[in-house]
Amino acid sequence: MALFLIITTVTGLVLGLRFKMFVLGPAMFVAAAATIAHGIAGGHSYTVIALALFEAMASLQIGYIIGCLLQANVSIRTAGRYRRPRWEPTQY
Repeated sequence: MALFLIITTVTGLVLGLRFKMFVLGPAMFVAAAATIAHGIAGGHSYTVIALALFEAMASLQIGYIIGCLLQANVSIRTAGRYRRPRWEPTQY
C-alpha cells in the first residue's frame, strides 16, 4: 500500500510539473478506479477500500500541488535568462 501511495504522489508531482488544472480530474478518476479495483480484487472490506481511496486522492493532490509550486518556482527563476533580443539583425 505504501508503494501505491508513493506512485500516486509521484504521478501527481509529474502532472503538476507538466499540465494545467484540467488534468487533475481525469487523473483522480483513474486513481479512484485503480484503488477500487485493487481493493475488490484483494477482498478488502468497504471501509478499507474507502480509506485507501481517501489516501490515494490526498496523495495525488498533494503531489500535484508540490509539482505546481516547483513548476512556478522554476519558471520564475528562468524567466530572465532566456529572453529574445529586442532587435534581430537582418539576414542578407
